Amino acid sequence: MLRPLIGVTWVGHFQESSDSGLVHVVRWETTLDGNVIRSTKEVPALNFRMETLYFWDWEKETISFLQLTSRGTFSEGTVTLTEERITLIGRGIRPSGISEFKQTFEIRPNGTLEDRYYRRDDDEWASGHRIVYARQE
Repeated sequence: MLRPLIGVTWVGHFQESSDSGLVHVVRWETTLDGNVIRSTKEVPALNFRMETLYFWDWEKETISFLQLTSRGTFSEGTVTLTEERITLIGRGIRPSGISEFKQTFEIRPNGTLEDRYYRRDDDEWASGHRIVYARQE
């Protein structure tokens, strides 16, 4: 499922948001002899950078991820892959506390990549952001 993302640069914007003018750039690549997939995301206007490492977790017997940001925060969790969607379920760790989140990535029939983020609020998933990316050639 991750193969169509690897080696491609995607450029996108928030949808239905006052921040829709912010440009998000994300790129997936393999590293460490193909044992890890790294996703690098940048939002230049905010001087923000995030790296996500996807790897096989032998202890949990699943794909796990670790996200590190230029703001000193990090997230960790597990990944579920289906034919249609990549789903990350994890917890964000920040100085203000720990929060649960779910994030999905889906390549749409029109070739765009949709990123949806949800956070857990009182045992319910609340919609966070929606970013639509186009493949940059």
